[in-house]
Amino acid sequence: TYGIALSPSFGDDGTLFASYREIEPSGEHPESGVIRSTDGGASWELATAGLPGTYEPFPQSLALSPDFAADGMLYTALSGAPFLGPNQVYASASAGDSWAPLPPIPEEPSLFKLSVSSEQGGYDTLHAGTGAGAWHYSSACFNVIANGGFEFDTGWIPPTNSLLAGCQL
Repeated sequence: TYGIALSPSFGDDGTLFASYREIEPSGEHPESGVIRSTDGGASWELATAGLPGTYEPFPQSLALSPDFAADGMLYTALSGAPFLGPNQVYASASAGDSWAPLPPIPEEPSLFKLSVSSEQGGYDTLHAGTGAGAWHYSSACFNVIANGGFEFDTGWIPPTNSLLAGCQL
């Protein structure tokens, strides 16, 4: 596994997610994806509809909305060798039942970590730690699905300093 995320209500709902990539594909399921457990990890099921399912790029970091129990919002960062596919963030508004790509971060930097915060007005801000700094994505329409995918806009806010992620003063 490459990423794991627990529901903020894990004690009540027992829901957790993990991202995976098969080193030697079995042919039984996608080469990469997200799996879900709703019984504290006793059993797992695929939660990959809409994800590429390729060896690279593959899901790594996972993040859940702070209000996951009510909104089912889940995010994953696909990263890998740039020549095999774009580094991109995917989102699910159905607790992993289906996924859609968010607009790409400009210049598609390497994606390392995701986190989500709740904002006034009832929407989330997604934070992406990248090789080009911390990018932020928020939109009042963020949780609205249209035409089979998330509203496409230029909602990524660039880093506000010139330091790369991991650099210190």
